[in-house]
Amino acid sequence: MNCILTVELLSEAAVGMGSGSAEVDREVPIDHRGLPVIAGRRLKGLLREATLEVWEALLQARGVAWTSEHLLSADVLYGTAARPGLVVVGSAQLVAVVDPNSRVSSVESLDSWVTYLEHEGGTLWQRLALDAFTSVRSQTAIDPESGAARDNTLRSTRVLRRNLRFQAPITLSDDEGDDNRSERTLALAAAALQRLGTSRNRGFGRAKAGLWKGRENLTERQLRWLDGVARRGVAR
Repeated sequence: MNCILTVELLSEAAVGMGSGSAEVDREVPIDHRGLPVIAGRRLKGLLREATLEVWEALLQARGVAWTSEHLLSADVLYGTAARPGLVVVGSAQLVAVVDPNSRVSSVESLDSWVTYLEHEGGTLWQRLALDAFTSVRSQTAIDPESGAARDNTLRSTRVLRRNLRFQAPITLSDDEGDDNRSERTLALAAAALQRLGTSRNRGFGRAKAGLWKGRENLTERQLRWLDGVARRGVAR
């Protein structure tokens, strides 16, 4: 089954690579258009963490037998060193700006804007694109005794701006005896994915994610199912 994971940034997010550039110590990855992306490997790791959170919550509320009946484990879904998983996650591409004041508000206008920059700006267009969707944040270590900045501790990180929407392709394979558990587990994990990147304890990386199949929001469907379980005490 082919799905789409949507990720909307509710705050600035530091999802950069470990390497930097002449301008900043930590850069963000970019695609062939020069636009920022969120790496698929990072998203898969975040979904695994979110799945463990969903399991922990339901284990406390419903118990081991019930949770195992309705969800797949993180190891089965995402794989281990000994066996492959059922989920393949691609890198998330920037598709829209969720801001009514922005001139770039959809994938169509985004593509048109990038095409214009590439044609008119020459080699400058990637810089213009990065400046539009990212900013640079600096931080340094403070000496607790003197209150002054410590030498050689100034670091700069490029961060994604808030109100950006990304989409990542996901391929979900069926497992024997799955009974829709893989789809349900992944959809609920998307709901639990609410933080990404570094500096999360400093207000960075707040996000809202969802799993889609065509025009159907699978995350909302599974949340309604879970709400029905909580209200009636039985699974529909």
